[in-house]
Amino acid sequence: MSLPLRKPDAHRETQERLLDAAATLFAQRGFFGTTVREIAQQAQVNIAAGHYHFGSKQELYLEVTRRQFEQMAAQLMARRASLTPTEIDAASRPELIAMLRVRVETMLEHLVGPPPSIHGQLMQREMCDPSGALPVIVEQFIRPHKEQMQRVVARLAPGLAKRELERCCFSIVGQIFFYRMMFPIIPLLMGVDELPRDFVRTTADHITAFSLGALTELSRRPQPASGARSARRAGAPR
Repeated sequence: MSLPLRKPDAHRETQERLLDAAATLFAQRGFFGTTVREIAQQAQVNIAAGHYHFGSKQELYLEVTRRQFEQMAAQLMARRASLTPTEIDAASRPELIAMLRVRVETMLEHLVGPPPSIHGQLMQREMCDPSGALPVIVEQFIRPHKEQMQRVVARLAPGLAKRELERCCFSIVGQIFFYRMMFPIIPLLMGVDELPRDFVRTTADHITAFSLGALTELSRRPQPASGARSARRAGAPR
C-alpha cells in the first residue's frame, strides 16, 4: 500500500517565493526603489501576504540580507575558514594564511563571480543608498565577519595596535571591493575581451600575498604606547 503524498507547506512556499522575489528586486533596484506591491507581483502572491509573513518591507529586506550572509558563513565554515576564537588562537601560521586566503577568495566569488551573487549586488546598492536597516546589517551580519578576520590578522601580525589592526582589515576588504566596483573596466584595462577563468583564484593569491607583505612591514614598526599620542598632543605647544 503506497503512502499518500504529503502536500507542500503552503505557508513556507509563500515565504520562499516572497524572499526570492524580494532578493532579486532589492538587488536590482535597492531598498528605496522597490515596493512591496512589486515584490508580491513578482512572487505571484497577494500583497497582504508580504505584510502577513514579514510585517514590513524593512523586515523583509533584513531577512533577505540575513540569508545572503548565512550562505557566505556556511561556505566559509565548509572551507574551514570560519573557526571559533579558540581554534584561531591555536592555529599555526600556515593555517592562518590559508584561512585568510579562503576568506578573500570566497568574498571575490560572491562579488565578482562568475556570475556575481545577489549578495554583492545587495551590498553595493546599500552602500550607494543606505537604508534605515544599515545599523542592524552592520551589527548582526557584518561585524561578526569583521571580528573574525581581525582575530586572524592579529595572529598574523602580533603587536599591532587595535586601530592599526582594524585599518589592516579594512584595507584587505577594500582590495576585494575594488574588483567589484571596477569590474566592468578591468578587462578593458587588461586589454582582454573577457577575464581568464582563473581570475578569482589568482586575484585571491595576489591580495593575500600583498596583504601579508604589508602586515609583515607594519609589524616591524614600533607601535605607540596606549595614550602616548594623546599625551604628546596635550603637551604640544599651541
